Amino acid sequence: MNKKNFTSGIVKDLTLDVPSVSGQSSISPIKILPAVTVVKFPKHTHSSRKFDFSIYYRTGFDEIVIRTQEVIEHLVNESVSTRGASLSIATIQGYCDGGLVYFFQFCKIVASSIKRELYFNDIGREFIEHFIVYLSQSGLKSTSQKNAYSKVKALLMIIGRQDLMGADYFNYFPRNPYPGNHRKAKGESPLSTQDISTLTRCLKKELDRISKDTGEINSYDLTICILAIAIRTGINKTPLLELQADCIQPHPLKHDRRLLISFKRRGKSFHFSALRKTQDIAALHTVMLDTISIVEMIVARNERARVKSNTNRLFAYTVSKLKPKTNSRLRSSSKATFISSSTLERLTTEVIERCNLIDAEGKYLVVNIGKLRKTFINRIWSLSGQDAILTAAMGGHSIKVSNDHYLEAPPEAERNFNLLGEIRVKELLGDEGSDGTERTPIAQCEDPRYGHRAPKNGNYCTSFLSCFQCKSFVVTENDLYRIFSLYWLLIKQRSIVGAKRWGRYYANIVKIIDNEIAPKFSSKKISEIRKYAHDSPHPYWRNIDLLELEDS
Repeated sequence: MNKKNFTSGIVKDLTLDVPSVSGQSSISPIKILPAVTVVKFPKHTHSSRKFDFSIYYRTGFDEIVIRTQEVIEHLVNESVSTRGASLSIATIQGYCDGGLVYFFQFCKIVASSIKRELYFNDIGREFIEHFIVYLSQSGLKSTSQKNAYSKVKALLMIIGRQDLMGADYFNYFPRNPYPGNHRKAKGESPLSTQDISTLTRCLKKELDRISKDTGEINSYDLTICILAIAIRTGINKTPLLELQADCIQPHPLKHDRRLLISFKRRGKSFHFSALRKTQDIAALHTVMLDTISIVEMIVARNERARVKSNTNRLFAYTVSKLKPKTNSRLRSSSKATFISSSTLERLTTEVIERCNLIDAEGKYLVVNIGKLRKTFINRIWSLSGQDAILTAAMGGHSIKVSNDHYLEAPPEAERNFNLLGEIRVKELLGDEGSDGTERTPIAQCEDPRYGHRAPKNGNYCTSFLSCFQCKSFVVTENDLYRIFSLYWLLIKQRSIVGAKRWGRYYANIVKIIDNEIAPKFSSKKISEIRKYAHDSPHPYWRNIDLLELEDS
């Protein structure tokens, strides 16, 4: 960002020198507070429309508040003039509500403790480190602390580029004050097959109702449309809410396809989703409306709202209000606006409750755009035969991002992946298999050709990892050596296949052995066999070759 000369909010007395916290000299200003202390934000995807600086004036750090307000005002004006190309209004609002509220409170505490006015030249490396400690003691979660720090750092870096903080301001910030924090953040989990089916049936019914109407689409029905588009496309929340009325464009190569164009702010790039247009109108009554039909319906029916709000945003709508006339009677008035993030969240909850959408545990479904995006990407992964390149392309991100943040086993997988077989604690009498079971590389099976998960075509089952969720699986003490040999082989695979893939394919097997099989036997016996299998694994499980039979 180019340097800007901000109109100063203080008149400095260059003759008065005051010691600073860092030992440097500090200039005492004669403060002239701004007449307007509220910064208003234009309409954006969040509901916050202003930030009030007045509560921070005359609390011991006026120079910092004045300059910060000037910078925020400049950033807002620049965002408007560049149509968000510099910084989005939502980002600037986040600096205030998610960063400054903590930073200003910390400044107030410091000013009170040093019993004098706090200035920008008091801010240095030690000051920032103390702010990090303050956040750690604030009661915020680690991930929230990092978010607050990141917002404050981003804003102070902008302020530093205006020559307000010293030449080496970029050295004030520790390189990585929150190591490993990304592993502590719990992202959204995809919806189960049952839950997404329940939600889809609800949306289909609601869309059928909406399509039979002809009037302007209200905010509740727009939320239905947004959820339906999210299920079909997997677009992130902000690009989805900021879709333009002309977001559907012809496909350059396929006449039966269209492109849904969305803009990803963080990457400053456009994302294209190829969509198929439903040709058979009769089919619209038997399947959920396709994305193109939903967009075209909104464009046609909410044109007046877009004109009234002077915006090309797709999800614009009219809000009606009752206002008193001079004779105390009420009159109806209306204004146009568009769906914000908070409005979407509130109305999504209303949709779930109105439609009485319940999950397997008898609770209301938890639905948001993040969950729908992760569900979409995991479904693409499954339908594409686990094609990482195609999945990443459809998600609009890199393969690493897909692997680290999106792909995971669906919720029902862990619930179903428990030990369905039989654990026989007592030593079986006679030879192994004499009671009707057959020995396998892992343990024993009641019927390896026609059992629960066997191929049932006369061939022997070679899907050995499926044993742990097979009703024909039998474990005795004699089988523990082979089981723990497999156990250690899977543990070694973690460093080979990567933590994310290992978690999807092998983690539950290790968990079953630790939590469901081992506790059924003598702890002394388990300890001995576990060590022996580690040092001298069974020939079956000295390498991964046997598991590759499953892919043949």
